[in-house]
Amino acid sequence: IGDEDEYATQRQVSLSLLPVDGENNKFDDIKSMAVANAVSLDCDTALYLPFTATQEHLLSDGDGEKQVVICLKDHAGNFASIGPAVIELDTQIPNGAIELAGGSEFLGYESSGAPRIDVTLTFPDDTLKYRVKNGYMDCTASTMVDLPDNHGGTYTVENHSLSSGEGEKLVTACFEDAAGLMASASAAIYVDQSPPNGTIALNSGASVTDDANLSVSMSPPADVTHYAIGQGLDCEGNVS
Repeated sequence: IGDEDEYATQRQVSLSLLPVDGENNKFDDIKSMAVANAVSLDCDTALYLPFTATQEHLLSDGDGEKQVVICLKDHAGNFASIGPAVIELDTQIPNGAIELAGGSEFLGYESSGAPRIDVTLTFPDDTLKYRVKNGYMDCTASTMVDLPDNHGGTYTVENHSLSSGEGEKLVTACFEDAAGLMASASAAIYVDQSPPNGTIALNSGASVTDDANLSVSMSPPADVTHYAIGQGLDCEGNVS
């Protein structure tokens, strides 16, 4: 089947009959043949068609192991069974998923260097290779990396380095299965390297007051989501 491949990625395949080693007769005496998607075929009752050494054949529907058997009949009416030939049909691309930094949407990072995160991949059990890269990636033009054996459908790339600078960071993963089919998945995380410095005014900027109840006006950056107000606050542990 095919070029003696282990896998087929579509139902339409080519069948080729090869002569037995050491025999000069290359099917000259064969008149007809019957082909079936089966483990065995009753050559006495099979439906025969004119013989061809190569032909296109449609495998049965559904992914999995496929077996093809052939009956050959010569001009004298003698027949023989060949096969079955076996091939694995895999038509489903290895769709996977990618998670950045445990599913976080934002990453606070105050260092000037490139931030590093863990990238968790999930994928079908028959996936053999992967690749992780910042930005968009063409899987067919990428050098894939072997996954460890018995991966169980998940793998974590530790300390993956994002590109430097603030903003949204896109990371793409490619997956390749045993049949050579490929798929990709992407995820994004927003890197924020700047503390949310803002301003605060008490009683519209008054310097003195005779009332302990104050009005407080804040002017935070646009990305601020939480705040705390008080005297001598530890900002690491007080948010509202």
